[in-house]
Amino acid sequence: AEAGVAPGGRVDTKEWTRVPPTKAHRVLAAMHRAGLLHRLVQQNHDGLPQRAGMPQAAINEIHGSWYDPANPTVGFGEPLREDLFADMLAEELRC
Repeated sequence: AEAGVAPGGRVDTKEWTRVPPTKAHRVLAAMHRAGLLHRLVQQNHDGLPQRAGMPQAAINEIHGSWYDPANPTVGFGEPLREDLFADMLAEELRC
């Protein structure tokens, strides 16, 4: 099995930092480089889009980040950061 992936395709929680970005993460990064994707709202904390090449400035990590101390993760039922929520809404209106 692939490093960090348990039998059946589940991520082994002991090895999550070794899980590589998926093809979807790499395609999103390529779309950004090609000018087809300007912003990405990321609800996971895993940093996989960044590891695939998506620049941090193009990502709104709406539920927080394990890798950015300035953006702590948000627990279930906790309020989202107002600035990130406003950014997400502004992008929606721009589209």
